[in-house]
Amino acid sequence: MSLPERPVCLQGKSMTAQQISDQLGVRYLLEGSVQRDADRVRINVQLIDGRNGTTYGQTYDHQFEDLFALQDRITMEVMEISNIKLTAEFQGQIYLQD
Repeated sequence: MSLPERPVCLQGKSMTAQQISDQLGVRYLLEGSVQRDADRVRINVQLIDGRNGTTYGQTYDHQFEDLFALQDRITMEVMEISNIKLTAEFQGQIYLQD
């Protein structure tokens, strides 16, 4: 798999989602934030379709104890929403724990 060259910095530039996705050579943009309070974590995820600006947003509130399982869950949901399919080779490398 080859990835497009990434610009050094997009921060601080006023660009539309379509301009950013065109510049990066991708269809989807993923934006998010993480907040932590004691033993809880809140992750806000927004998936933006660079072609038409359609967005999907989700907030995840969980105990901070199993961050890797939460990361796997978020990754799989984003892949499903964006219709990304993994090859059999990569599917065997993913570890998910319920």
